[in-house]
Amino acid sequence: FDRRFLFKQQLSNPDQQTRLQILQHQFPAFSNSDLDFIAQEYDLTGSQIQSIKKKVFVDQLLDLTETTSRNLEQYAKSEISFRRTFSKMGFR
Repeated sequence: FDRRFLFKQQLSNPDQQTRLQILQHQFPAFSNSDLDFIAQEYDLTGSQIQSIKKKVFVDQLLDLTETTSRNLEQYAKSEISFRRTFSKMGFR
């Protein structure tokens, strides 16, 4: 599949400070200390943070409850473990 691409661009994950800024933008209701902990402990991509945001939104719609920092951390853990099940493509 990857032979069809003429050029490949390696993208790295955002650094801790950038992750924190993305998290603060996506989750303004959470405290900076909670978001800082997530940014330090979990090497999330912007896409993974968006997935977490969608899960939080669906939880709030279906359960009509507020998401806690514990829920947010659990979603981060699940995103990290989900990405580990796939093999990397292109840059080896």
